[in-house]
Amino acid sequence: MTKPVTIKTKVGFSDLEKGENWYFGYPVLAELAGRTSLTGLSVLASHGKQLSLSELRVIDDIATVNTTPDPRIWPLKLVRLVASYGHTLPAFACISLGLESVAIGPWEYGTAAEFLLVVDRALGDSEPSDSAIKQIAQAHMLKHGRLPGFGVPMRPVDERVPVLRKCLLDNSMRHEKRYWKLFERLSLVVRESFRIQAHISGASAAAMLDIGLSPRTISLASVLSYQHVFMAHADEGAQQSLSSLCVIELDKLEFNCPEHRVSDRKKKWLGA
Repeated sequence: MTKPVTIKTKVGFSDLEKGENWYFGYPVLAELAGRTSLTGLSVLASHGKQLSLSELRVIDDIATVNTTPDPRIWPLKLVRLVASYGHTLPAFACISLGLESVAIGPWEYGTAAEFLLVVDRALGDSEPSDSAIKQIAQAHMLKHGRLPGFGVPMRPVDERVPVLRKCLLDNSMRHEKRYWKLFERLSLVVRESFRIQAHISGASAAAMLDIGLSPRTISLASVLSYQHVFMAHADEGAQQSLSSLCVIELDKLEFNCPEHRVSDRKKKWLGA
């Protein structure tokens, strides 16, 4: 008989006698209902504790400035392609798999946050000079080939960064917080030294570090920044069900991949 497996979780449980559900230690009906939001519940999923309304607004502002709904952007092309077969949820789900990458998508936000923490630790408590910041950035770029949170494709600047800056200015002067100030200083040095512009992932990472989120939580929270756009295209695409998107001309495809690997087990079986 298989030994039962005990699953340990901090997420929650149901108290059937009291008719209550507990989510990360918070009673849902008695405490969370009417006092939090979808953003708050989503951040709880990784952060494990509630944020203030002012802190949640930072994440909402990031989601708003990240609203880039043009269907010609490749992730949205993928959504529309899958949705063209007539189903919303598969199209909505596929984009999460498509963005499983360290260079784009939600994990880039966490990587950008880790880079800011590396810079912060390297500089210490002293007032940093431009040359010290440049040396740290240059060393990181030589080792890893890029600077997380920096680099803007196909246009001179990321137009979302100054808008997020204004949102933070309007939200209790959060633009004066530690990591945002570091990000601004780093952006200036990187732009002047390497001609590389700041990306919204770096700006968002700084803002979320300042409200106490860890790099992993920042990655997961950044998933929220795009969900509304993905859902909109998934649902519209499913309703339209454009048959022309379902047609793949095989003569236009070029397969460039390794040959199929035969496992040692299969070789043994074939030999038998």
